[in-house]
Amino acid sequence: NDMEENDVKMIGVDDVCNIFNCEKQKARRILKVAFEMKYATKIGRSIYMAPEDFSHYMQFIKGKNVII
Repeated sequence: NDMEENDVKMIGVDDVCNIFNCEKQKARRILKVAFEMKYATKIGRSIYMAPEDFSHYMQFIKGKNVII
């Protein structure tokens, strides 16, 4: 399995908090927007992003005014 071989770590709320130095509520909103734009996956009530999807999402919103 590719995921096992590459040891992919999904990006979640705590990771987004660390990346953007923000509180959990804002991190959840960031992930919710990513999910609505099809860059993230929702599992139960939690939203996760693969690192490559996070990179693509950041490139897509780069230079744009994103209302969170």
